[in-house]
Amino acid sequence: MERWPTVGRDTDLRALRSFVLSQDVGSAAITGPAGIGKTHLAAELAGEAEQRGFTVLRAFAGENATAFPFAALAPVLPPLGEQRDAAALLQQVRAQWQQDYAARPVLLVIDDCHQLDSGSAALVQQLVNSASCRLLATLRADQRVPAAIDGLWRSGALEIVDLEPFDTPALHDLLEEILGPRSRCKQRSDCCAGPRAIRCSSVRWFAQHWSTRV
Repeated sequence: MERWPTVGRDTDLRALRSFVLSQDVGSAAITGPAGIGKTHLAAELAGEAEQRGFTVLRAFAGENATAFPFAALAPVLPPLGEQRDAAALLQQVRAQWQQDYAARPVLLVIDDCHQLDSGSAALVQQLVNSASCRLLATLRADQRVPAAIDGLWRSGALEIVDLEPFDTPALHDLLEEILGPRSRCKQRSDCCAGPRAIRCSSVRWFAQHWSTRV
């Protein structure tokens, strides 16, 4: 299924570009409740980063990520063997990335970063602080963040972009982008509220239509 268009997030995208792509070194976390579009926006920015010559590395911290040390980062790390010393791990990863990606800047994208195990979070903190990569993370606003990721924010190394729910005009714009102009309600005010509300007939049709394609 093709990705939905990005609508109503111009301000958020500009902020993310400024924090992550326009500075010499910068990182950002996209925060908000589940289902608000954090992953979609991260994918949008990651695509722009690739077009600008970044090496984009992607990782996903699923619900079981905390059960196995470094499991979430396995797709982007070299073979670690039995090595668990933090300083040695950092040097190993930095050396491998420098060999693999040469002079290209590295953007590490971690979805559901709040679910990282403590070892992975500490390694990410070290990689960011050593300028080995830039970080683009998504975080659930209602979940506790690993101490190392929180430390990046407290030190000023991680900017926060908090996503707000769509207002009614933005929600209608999104519907029109996906379904076409005929999906617009005759009433633009007070027919839909919030990203999950299904009140008007066009939004009900939208939800039913796309639920059959997931």
